[in-house]
Amino acid sequence: MSRVNIVKRIKIDGLWKMFSIPRNAKGNYDWNAIADGRYYVEWYAGGTRRRVSAGVTAAQALEVQRRKHHELEGRKLGIPGFETAGETVKKPALHIAIAKYLEQIDALKSPTLIANMKPCSTASGSSSATASRSTRSPVTT
Repeated sequence: MSRVNIVKRIKIDGLWKMFSIPRNAKGNYDWNAIADGRYYVEWYAGGTRRRVSAGVTAAQALEVQRRKHHELEGRKLGIPGFETAGETVKKPALHIAIAKYLEQIDALKSPTLIANMKPCSTASGSSSATASRSTRSPVTT
């Protein structure tokens, strides 16, 4: 079972500090024990602590905690749609993305088209690139 904790950020002596919500004798959250502030939920994913804002009221914090808990449980059970739900996927580096793109393009092009194409990227600027584009011979298939 995944754990999603609620914490509260409050300002003390000009510094922002995070505190977990204390519990009362029954084991429920004691929402009035800490001064006013913003609520956050935190959990661990892949060994890294993640934290997102959960609103300014206790009801908002409980709703965000419930949703995140269900999301993590769905991911753990392998339910489709929960693989990367709610998280931004890190984009690959530009050089990796370009290499993958060029591999896909090379797979789609016919060998005769590749043989007739000339590289148009040069260090001197775009004027020579447009000139090389205009001197290409038409490709017949």
